[in-house]
Amino acid sequence: MDKNVLTAAIDFSEDYSQICYFDNLMKEPESMGVMHSDKHFLIPSVLWFDDSGKRCCYGQEAEKCSGTRKGTTVKNFIKMFEDDEKVNVCGKEYEAKEIIEKYFDMIFKAIRGNKEKAVPAYVAVTVDKMNASLAALLYNVLEKCGYGKDKVTVISHSESFLYYAMSREKELLMNDVAMFDFNNEHFYYKKFSILRNRKPQLIDTVERNYSEDITYNMLKEDAGKEKADEMFFDFLQAEFKNNIVSTVYLTGTGFYEEWMKKSLDYVCARRRVFKGYNLYVKGACYAAMEKAGQIEYKNMIFKCSGRTLLDVKLVIDHKGRQDYINLSEAGMNWYEAGARADCITNGDENIEFIIESPVSGVQKKCIIDISGFPERPPKTTRIGITTGYIDEERLCISIEDKGFGDFYQSSGLVKRQVIDVCDYL
Repeated sequence: MDKNVLTAAIDFSEDYSQICYFDNLMKEPESMGVMHSDKHFLIPSVLWFDDSGKRCCYGQEAEKCSGTRKGTTVKNFIKMFEDDEKVNVCGKEYEAKEIIEKYFDMIFKAIRGNKEKAVPAYVAVTVDKMNASLAALLYNVLEKCGYGKDKVTVISHSESFLYYAMSREKELLMNDVAMFDFNNEHFYYKKFSILRNRKPQLIDTVERNYSEDITYNMLKEDAGKEKADEMFFDFLQAEFKNNIVSTVYLTGTGFYEEWMKKSLDYVCARRRVFKGYNLYVKGACYAAMEKAGQIEYKNMIFKCSGRTLLDVKLVIDHKGRQDYINLSEAGMNWYEAGARADCITNGDENIEFIIESPVSGVQKKCIIDISGFPERPPKTTRIGITTGYIDEERLCISIEDKGFGDFYQSSGLVKRQVIDVCDYL
């Protein structure tokens, strides 16, 4: 890969989006500013259409127009998509997909309008929670923006956090690394440890959701601030008592409100603490850099939300010897993991797979019975084997009878087996 290419990342969140760049002249990714304030990296995830439907703007301009002019304001794009909602603009109905396409089109116009930079060759997009349908949508949107799948990375905030933290100085990684994410929608805690005595090294994560305990609404009154401070302090004491945490990251608009007093003194005691809005977008930029070949994380498996934990191998006979075909590997995004292979059977009634977790070391055989497929002479049955994840916790293996050319028609029979990932952890 060309290490001199420009890479970019977009943090696509419900409240704000952000843009980040990296080229070979930089020491690390840099955020793209869009306004003059302490939140100058934050682009409100908002579109505004005037009443004629002819004018549309985004970000800060959309927020301004929404408060001063007549028109239609659209926000919460990801929720719209997940709930399959539509919005009416001047009598025309738009699907969430079209709204997101419009928003990204404007984001990329801003990127390409930055005269200090060239057009990025590789792009990453990070969102709070990734799923297969959202990933497919983002790939489709980015393709319309001129980026094929080989130039794109789509990841969750959890993965972005790992990329960002792993890119820091080595002394910040000596012990566990913690991150707190607090905004008007959630309060998340994420922590990772590096298990260095393993090959490959395992980056193990813990994630917890405290959104119902500490809320943004608590910060509206002094009593709520005091309660949030006390609850956060109690949590820090309990968590850090049993874990050696040397580095802490605070991200999200909630940490820019004046409420941390007792808890801030505690978290800063004997620890390196960093606060910033752009942790996720910078982490996504490192993921884009990995895609571009500018950096490489060798012999590491990220164990976090969104990543696979199993190796799946098909057992085959190759010239009289047992051999294997890799169908899925641990450490991939589950919504992209999987493969397809066509094989010729030798009258076999069972197809054997080896499923292993490099995280736990558990290895098991998985045997799928295809004796119900039509009987044919040896080496005259072609089967199609497909692996793919239903969701993060379930892997599906399918075997389809494909017949044998013009000699034997496909019966259309398919055998499927669902593997529970938790059985290997």
